[in-house]
Amino acid sequence: AWNTHWRWDMVPKAPQEKGKYIYLTRSGTDVVCSFYHHLSNQLGDAGTFDKGFEAFFEDWISGSLPYGKWTDHIKTWLSAEAEADPRVLFVSYEDLKADLSSTVTKIAKHLELSLSDQQIQELVPRFTFQAMKDNKERFEPISVGWKEGFNFLRKGEVGDGKTLMTAEMQARYDAWLKTEFPDGIPEGVRP
Repeated sequence: AWNTHWRWDMVPKAPQEKGKYIYLTRSGTDVVCSFYHHLSNQLGDAGTFDKGFEAFFEDWISGSLPYGKWTDHIKTWLSAEAEADPRVLFVSYEDLKADLSSTVTKIAKHLELSLSDQQIQELVPRFTFQAMKDNKERFEPISVGWKEGFNFLRKGEVGDGKTLMTAEMQARYDAWLKTEFPDGIPEGVRP
């Protein structure tokens, strides 16, 4: 098992009977907030974003930040869903936060793990945001340095992005999503 930020078209594909992929989505307003805190607090060759959030938001929407346009990334993974690829499971961060136990059950089923309800209940505390914070050395990237005092595992909340978004930015974001997804905004990426 490994995690990545690669697009679906970049991920090595395992044979149908062996490979399993889980794509985690999150509200775009929370994504841009999290990514802003990430890039504005990292050090070293990877660079630090040293402008304010409004400039970051503009660069994020235009796709000029590292990894390109967020909506393009989602679209590549949606192509797997459109092809009904059984290897790919879509999970939203919001679902994880709302009902971790049910989401873990869904993931276990996708991975073809035979776990009882009791076993899942025993595992769930290990998957909480607090458990990640308590074991940050297992989850914090070591490929970049961080500014003094920055916690990579910041809040783990749903809706935190709205604390940085002005009403004008939110309106632009909403209109942008409609343009990027003219056939309907996918679940898991809504504000």
